[in-house]
Amino acid sequence: MAGLARYAIYVFDYGAPVGFRLATHHPERITAIISQNGNAYQEGLSGGWNPIQRYWKEPTVENRAALRNFLTPEATKWQYVHGVQDESLVAPESYTLDSALLARPGNNEIQLDLFLDYASNVALYPKFQEYFRTHRPPLLAVWGKNDPFFLPSGAEAFKRDIPGAVVRFFDTGHFALETHAAEITPAIRDLAHPELHRSPGEPALRAIERGGANGTPAVVRPVAGRVCPRPRRRAGDRGPLGSRGRPPTHRGRAVGACAGRDQIACHQGIRPPG
Repeated sequence: MAGLARYAIYVFDYGAPVGFRLATHHPERITAIISQNGNAYQEGLSGGWNPIQRYWKEPTVENRAALRNFLTPEATKWQYVHGVQDESLVAPESYTLDSALLARPGNNEIQLDLFLDYASNVALYPKFQEYFRTHRPPLLAVWGKNDPFFLPSGAEAFKRDIPGAVVRFFDTGHFALETHAAEITPAIRDLAHPELHRSPGEPALRAIERGGANGTPAVVRPVAGRVCPRPRRRAGDRGPLGSRGRPPTHRGRAVGACAGRDQIACHQGIRPPG
């Protein structure tokens, strides 16, 4: 994060511990956290982690081999569509491109090494939680409630350490932006600019939870700055938010979901505005 003195972070999946490390190292720099299925609590780990946790405890050849099924094209697609009510909303290039990248020579071994190293993230959960309790950053958790790996209880746990945290669940899976970008985007924008529609004296995050006037999202300025190179547009998308208020996406992630002067840093490649 060289050159950024103050920024908000959007964290997801493997990127969540990266963002939380940034926050614990430089808490004075964090203006807000958006966690989309980005876990920091033991109770948020589902039974889907069991074979990986066995590998943590006993890093044997046999336990490593048992994880190779996670890396097949079928497993990659399953991670995208599990818990999704309408699979047609998931762009097939998302899991197809992921599978192509996973198939590069030597990449399977890298992924298996990352499975083993993920234990270092879980070991830091108490440190992350202490940061939440001590600094209480504005936090919005947007969660696909049918995620097979990170449970809703992990999202609810943020409230234990940050009483003002806002947690919103969506009837979808792990890659919530694939199907619910249009619903998640306004909540992110409201985190950046709650003053646009909150009542006098109302806490900023409570305004996010309530929504705009008459329960509708606030209208905010277009996205500032550039985003991921070559963002993918779905058919029918027009303009910065698309024809249905859906932002263009890059490999299933929303780009340009945050507006205004706030600097938004994202582990998935969104460049900060300005």
